Amino acid sequence: MMMGMYYPQATTVQMGATAAKPGTQYYTMDPKRYQGNLPNHAKEDDPMDTNFSCPAGSVAFIHYDLIHKGTANKSQSLRYMFKFQFYRTEQPTTPTWNCTTPEWSPLVATEGPHSKFLEPVCHSIWNWLCGKVTTETLEDAEVPGLVSQLDSPSEKSRFYAAFRLGLSGKLDILFTRLLHSDEQMRFCAAYAIACSPSSASGAETLTEWLKDKPKETKMLIVWILSEWGMSHLLLRKLDTLVKVRDENSMLYIVQGLGRLGTHPSEEAASALANIMTTHHSDQVRMFASMSLDLLASTQPQSLEKLLIYFKKGLNNYNRYVQAYCLGALSKIETLEAKSLAISYLMASRWCPITTTSNTF
Repeated sequence: MMMGMYYPQATTVQMGATAAKPGTQYYTMDPKRYQGNLPNHAKEDDPMDTNFSCPAGSVAFIHYDLIHKGTANKSQSLRYMFKFQFYRTEQPTTPTWNCTTPEWSPLVATEGPHSKFLEPVCHSIWNWLCGKVTTETLEDAEVPGLVSQLDSPSEKSRFYAAFRLGLSGKLDILFTRLLHSDEQMRFCAAYAIACSPSSASGAETLTEWLKDKPKETKMLIVWILSEWGMSHLLLRKLDTLVKVRDENSMLYIVQGLGRLGTHPSEEAASALANIMTTHHSDQVRMFASMSLDLLASTQPQSLEKLLIYFKKGLNNYNRYVQAYCLGALSKIETLEAKSLAISYLMASRWCPITTTSNTF
């Protein structure tokens, strides 16, 4: 996902400008939650750290997972910012911007001190945005060194090694890392596998692992299969997956079920609708509603019998659930869905021109 932050007035550092750590969207370590012994780079000062001091009318676009924060407002003025969220409803097949050349241009040192480590990561993401698959060739002599580097205390070094191994097809090495006792080692392997060329045999192996592997591994498998465009394999385990109680695991499961694409499943849609309206976690409900919105883009017919759930979602106190439900209803081509959406919009209409001096 991407966020757009609109600043309606000139914003200075003194006013508490948004601060961000460029490149941290690729990190897997949650700087607030991680309690292990590995270096927590996201908490360290970095010469690339920046703030969004800007003139009025500016918009900053950032990756949803970029580490950012609001800083202390030391001025006498209020700082306003409007946040918008954007997410793709289908995989890119060609550049969707004014792209002069779809060929990858290697990073250079002037683009930041971490450019060497981010090279394979950025290369794979660029090709994905262009609708292409990234592959890499490794010399046999390079493999042992990269395998050793997977245990580096540096997250950048681990990512560099994992992505190079994954892009060259060394998936078996990374599969075993999904069982690692350290969360960060598992996450690193999962990210690299997900960005690697998909493998039918590898997908079958991972689907079988959903039977008896630890929940920490299962949730990463769900995410990998969805990134590979193979979420339909999750339907084999649907009954088991939707009964998972662990919140982190459920976040991965509901997002995976939203990536079914052209594999319609009323059972999966019904499960997501139930989770959206009954789960105790705000985050889980939000992502369940987003997945329903994604399904509405590719298989609206599977949602036509779920209007009672969308009505509940529109009245949910979670504003994200409300917004995603409205998005889904706008894509369901039935009179009942349109009427429900219009009724909600009529009741929530806000008039921007009503003031004390202009009451009519």
